[in-house]
Amino acid sequence: MGTWITFISESSSSLQTVSPTKDLPDLAQNLQSQAIFDGYLFNQDTLQSEMGVSGLSEAQVLLRAYEYYGNDFISKLKGIYSFGLWDKHKKILLCARDRLGHFPLFYTQVEDTFFFSTTTQGLLSDSRISPKVNRLSLAIQLSHRWIDNTQTFYQTITRLPAGHFLMYSKTQISVHRYWDPIPKNGKIDWLGQEAFEEFSSLFESTIKNHLSLGRPGVFLSGGLDSVSVAAVATDLCDAASKRLPLALSLGFEAQGVNEATVQKSVAQQLGLKQIFLPMSEAVNHQGILQSTLNQSATLSAPVQNPWLGGYYSLGLLGKSQGCDFILTGGGGDEWLTVDPYYSHDLFKALNFQGLVHLLQSAANSYQLPYASVVRSVLWSNGLKKIFTRSLLRGVNRFPLTRNLVRNQYFHSSLGQIPKWIAPEPNLREEIEVNLKKFIDRRLEPKYASLYLETMDRGLNHPLLSMDMDEEFHRGKHMGLPMVSAFWNADLIEFLYRVPPDLLNHGKKSKGLVRHTLAKRFPNLHFEKQKKLVSINFFQHLLLTEGKEILKRIKTLSALFDLGIVHPSQTTQLIETIVTSNDARQAHRLWDLLSLEVWLRAQREV
Repeated sequence: MGTWITFISESSSSLQTVSPTKDLPDLAQNLQSQAIFDGYLFNQDTLQSEMGVSGLSEAQVLLRAYEYYGNDFISKLKGIYSFGLWDKHKKILLCARDRLGHFPLFYTQVEDTFFFSTTTQGLLSDSRISPKVNRLSLAIQLSHRWIDNTQTFYQTITRLPAGHFLMYSKTQISVHRYWDPIPKNGKIDWLGQEAFEEFSSLFESTIKNHLSLGRPGVFLSGGLDSVSVAAVATDLCDAASKRLPLALSLGFEAQGVNEATVQKSVAQQLGLKQIFLPMSEAVNHQGILQSTLNQSATLSAPVQNPWLGGYYSLGLLGKSQGCDFILTGGGGDEWLTVDPYYSHDLFKALNFQGLVHLLQSAANSYQLPYASVVRSVLWSNGLKKIFTRSLLRGVNRFPLTRNLVRNQYFHSSLGQIPKWIAPEPNLREEIEVNLKKFIDRRLEPKYASLYLETMDRGLNHPLLSMDMDEEFHRGKHMGLPMVSAFWNADLIEFLYRVPPDLLNHGKKSKGLVRHTLAKRFPNLHFEKQKKLVSINFFQHLLLTEGKEILKRIKTLSALFDLGIVHPSQTTQLIETIVTSNDARQAHRLWDLLSLEVWLRAQREV
């Protein structure tokens, strides 16, 4: 997981790889091709057996698979990785990243030379590549109108999306998708009750693959996702007579987010050694937000996760105690739960029994007022969406009505973007062009099912790309690979086929794991656990710690200088939020701080 850059030009006949840190990835070549592989190939032994070879490195397996399977070889690979493969005879470069994008791949072209790397820092180590930041990306981040998951915060650098491969030949670049868990026709072959046994087997297999990386440290919170990961990892290590995982727990002391009792009890009952680190100690008493913002210089984008600073310290402690990689429960909230937009599909099918089940499941699973749950399920994500999607189907039949609705949607959405964002005419115009693309996608749904539409949108959302990049960079900075157990392609292909009623088995979310955990830890009452909501705690941090950070940095000079925000209007907004303790607008403070601190770090590089 070193920092490297690979490039090839029209005048050269081979890939050139350079590492500023002297830590090269796996390289291999034969008479026909040349490969660079960074990551972990979990089915390496299976592929070698199929191809009748043995003892090959991962890059060598890549070369052999290309010869053996042809262009279809990419779909045969299972793991977390990015790679480049140069066909010397055809003069074609293939670059790809794993199905879910655990390993990033960034690229750019300068004149007749093509560059790629897993990090933007690797690319920027070459003086030919401009470090100029992308003003549009910064403005989009503030306006919350994301659309393009290929866009980065650097003007000349592009991200290859997860589950895609790139072909480069004669200075021409084409990008293609090779993996999609949803069938093209949108018809799902739903599973039945057998889903429970199949899930357990597949989940064990997923974690078993990860255990090939060595001894895991498990980021153990008190939630169902990380407890499931810790329990299965412990059982597999015990059965294989391997060292048990190390439980790594971050202690939030504030009321409403304190899970210490559950964290310590789970570790004790599993027989795991535990490092329990209070958040105040993890951030060295400098503040949760400040500790996280201090990581900005190591990241390829403004920081997303406000708890990153604390988890970075926890990961380093795990490394000092012999952990080889970190396992997290990431992805559980996305794939073990039912998206509330499922209400639309139930209303459309007149499935009122299903609506009652969904409403009860939501009320039983989240710490929200019952009236809010009812409004969300029945109106916001149900009847309201029925009305708007029916209207869209009608107006899309006629160009005139479509344009009228498009224009009305555009002006309404543009009015929701504050005028203090992108005040310069040129940047504002770019925002408007981006907004029109955003609207066009919303006006043309891919699937009749809003449930599937939302899951597809989430899987390809730019924020997910940034989150995956950030997790990779966090692991790289710690020297420990980061693996989110539920972000596994085989597992997600399976979970797409689990009916929502089974995901909400027992009228509670995460039915696939909840019952098992309730039986294993009867004193912890997981059958009754509701999702912990940290938004109030985060808002409090922003209005206290965030206010102090803003005082220290005095002005948002980097954002002002680039014309991303209007100086006086933005200053007035901050003063209004802070003096009135406006919790609903507090997220604006984080948006501004994360961008400002990251931009200042770029100036210092």
